[in-house]
Amino acid sequence: MKNSERSLYSLSMLNEAETGNAMVCVECQIPCQRFGKHRSGLRRFRCAACKRTYTEQHERTLGSMYISQDRAVLALQLLFEGSSIRSTERICGLDRNTIMSLLVKVGERCQRLMRERIAGLKVDDVEVDEIWGVAELIA
Repeated sequence: MKNSERSLYSLSMLNEAETGNAMVCVECQIPCQRFGKHRSGLRRFRCAACKRTYTEQHERTLGSMYISQDRAVLALQLLFEGSSIRSTERICGLDRNTIMSLLVKVGERCQRLMRERIAGLKVDDVEVDEIWGVAELIA
């Protein structure tokens, strides 16, 4: 087998292997082939018959936010360590409004987690370090 034949053979094997994980075209109901990557890094697929393109299914961990999870974690770690929002903005390269939205979203999820997990406890003594947050906890 010549080198050109080997490369064609290996390409056909790769295409066959990839179609197992590939998407199925909504219009034609045939498997799509890989067609590069989306700007977010997700794989794209293209139907050979109708030429429609699709992006692989994904679930955003941050809801409607487009920032990567790594950058969000870095921003939160900096804020938890006591960095200001402006210094976090400079280090992470995120806008301060994005950082504030991230804080709100994470805070809401933490509040929901606390409500789900910590319920029905009988407590005799409560030690409160930050008294201004007590009224919100009682309500």
